[in-house]
Amino acid sequence: MLLKRTIRLGFCLFLFILAPGCSADEWGPLTEGLQPDVDLSPDDQTLLFSYAFDQTAAVYTADLHGKHIKRLTPSSDSSFVQPVFSPDGRKIAMIRKRGNNEQILCIMNRDGSGLKALTDKLDGLVTDLAFSRDGRYLYFAKAYDLSVDTESPVLYHIFRIHPDGTGLEMVTRQKEYELRSLAVSADDQTLYYVTGQTDDDDLPRLKVVPIAHPEKAHFLVPKGKREDPSVNDVELSPSGNWLVFTGIAEIKDGLPKYEQYLMNMKTKETKRISFLRSETGSAVFFHKKNQVLFTEDINWNRTGPDSPPPEYKVWITDFSGLHQKSIPLHVPLPER
Repeated sequence: MLLKRTIRLGFCLFLFILAPGCSADEWGPLTEGLQPDVDLSPDDQTLLFSYAFDQTAAVYTADLHGKHIKRLTPSSDSSFVQPVFSPDGRKIAMIRKRGNNEQILCIMNRDGSGLKALTDKLDGLVTDLAFSRDGRYLYFAKAYDLSVDTESPVLYHIFRIHPDGTGLEMVTRQKEYELRSLAVSADDQTLYYVTGQTDDDDLPRLKVVPIAHPEKAHFLVPKGKREDPSVNDVELSPSGNWLVFTGIAEIKDGLPKYEQYLMNMKTKETKRISFLRSETGSAVFFHKKNQVLFTEDINWNRTGPDSPPPEYKVWITDFSGLHQKSIPLHVPLPER
């Protein structure tokens, strides 16, 4: 959530009072417990997530009641984060992270077998990934450097590769300084992602890039969100008719509160669909229901070095935003 933290840092510096306790997320040890990015199986029955013990994360599945938890990745000195299902549900792609200097795109079978690295011979840090809707490609963002100020990845290109590890190619030719939340359109013709650089300001914006003509890239501004135009954590619905993102709903004591917003891709009209008054994060659509699954950082109001670290929780909401429920996750300690 680099771009969110950058905004928070900006608010803190502006207000001065909170400046000593505010900083962007460092590219360092993982948060204990649930990680912020989750996914949902194509049949809407299985939650896919990453969970860390002792700063090492593994990939798990559970049902939507938080039961039948199963660990998929092996014990390792590496962490496995940002897991996503393939469109047919047979494969799971993820990022293998070791320290601050190695982040590799990996893939395995749904049951955890056949774990394979796809980009181990490629320089740079893989930070985001998304399957094409037809499952033929894995798109991923790769950073070439680390920021001197925040020690977070910067200077990105987008690549794609077949799930079997063949056909690696660069998709974008112009580097982005910041890039997060990569998504692919339903027709596999367009990429969407969040970047912090525009001609007007450094707020996170939604960029639209036609794959065949990346020179025609442009920014998409949601309608009906006048209080703040910034966009974070985007995801497209399987039909391509809807886009969900997090945005600033209000600012309290200098700290922004992030909620879920739903945008109609035809009209670009936007409405708020979560009301937790905290900091919500990445979301995914259900495939057969008008519902969204997303994460919340319940320790969102951090104001100093002694504040508790992020702690994530999973929620489900419908498109009206009137019906919200949480999914309890009690992951057992791994066997030694």
